[in-house]
Amino acid sequence: MPSPLIHEAPLPPGFVLPNLATGAELPLQGVTILVVEDNPQVAETIMDYLELAGHRLDCAYHGQAALQLLAEQRFDVIIMDVMMPRLDGLSTVERLRADGIATPVLFLTARDSLDDKLAGFRAGGDDYLVKPFDMERIQHTLERIQRSYESQYQGVSKNDMDAVNNINDSNG
Repeated sequence: MPSPLIHEAPLPPGFVLPNLATGAELPLQGVTILVVEDNPQVAETIMDYLELAGHRLDCAYHGQAALQLLAEQRFDVIIMDVMMPRLDGLSTVERLRADGIATPVLFLTARDSLDDKLAGFRAGGDDYLVKPFDMERIQHTLERIQRSYESQYQGVSKNDMDAVNNINDSNG
C-alpha cells in the first residue's frame, strides 16, 4: 500500500527504504519527536507512521504551543510546519535558536520556492521538505538530521546536553 502522501523528489542513489509492513528494523528508533502542525489530519498521519517506527511523539498545533511544550520537556527532533496561526514555524524556530535550543528542526511545508527554503535555513532549520511528501522520506530525513546532530555533540552525554539547555532556559 503506498504512503498517503507522495514526495516528488527522488531518493538518493542506493538508498533502501525501510519496510514497516515486513517488520524490517529501522536504524533510528526511540527518538522523541515534537510534531508542530496546524492540520490535524497531517499531524495524525505523521504521528501514526512515526509511532509505528518506534518513536515517542507529542504534538502542538501552533508555534506558541510548541514553545510551551519545549519549555517543559526535551525532544530529540522537531518536525515544524511553516504556515500556522498564532506563531508561524519560522518565527518559532528563530525564537528557539535565540534561546540557545539546538534541537534539530525539519520543516514540512507547502511553500516550495527557493526563497522559502532559504528562509527556513536562515531561521535555523536543519532540513526542509515540501508537501506533499512521502512518509518514508520523513523517516530517512530524520535519521540523517539526527546522525548529523549526534556527530556534532559526539562525546557529550545526554545529561550534559540537558544541563546546558537548563542553563540556557534559566538565563532566558
